[in-house]
Amino acid sequence: MYPKQVGNRSRTALLALIALFIGLSAIPTAQAQDKKGVAVSTGRFEAFMSALYMGISRGSTQLDLAPGFHMVLFPKLSWLQVGGDITYQKIAVAGGSTTNFMIMAGPTGNLGGATLNESFFVSLGLAIRSGSGDVVDTTAESPNGFGFYFIAGKRFPIGGGWCLRPSMGVVAAGSTGIIVRPFAISYHF
Repeated sequence: MYPKQVGNRSRTALLALIALFIGLSAIPTAQAQDKKGVAVSTGRFEAFMSALYMGISRGSTQLDLAPGFHMVLFPKLSWLQVGGDITYQKIAVAGGSTTNFMIMAGPTGNLGGATLNESFFVSLGLAIRSGSGDVVDTTAESPNGFGFYFIAGKRFPIGGGWCLRPSMGVVAAGSTGIIVRPFAISYHF
């Protein structure tokens, strides 16, 4: 593939993704209500999975999987969740590969939306990263470390407690990197 073809495909994919999210946000959703008629969350627990496999170029590939779990500890504070996720990342480059594991845990604040299923969310907390392999990360003396993360995103309900959950953010543990998770799904129960 030539660089111009790759650029055109990337722009087309980005525009299709934006159109999908705009279209999904227009889908009407059912709202649960308490005895006083106030909208409430449909569940205290949220299990989610983020996955992304992408070919960066002819010489490298990347696979990311990030299962996670959040829960509402205090029903009166239904906008506040606590939990985390574990990220597995495998990067293969011509001449070597590396495997990274990252654990992120902390609170998640939910903003807007009548229920958790349709809210914006902001997560921040502690991150631990451990990597191994024969590809060296030159951005830091050691890519392994302890630090923090900040992730923001939006849930788009697709029915029956299921939501699309795209997000992006920053993690600074060992080395600093950007997290982009356009393909994520969650289930509230």
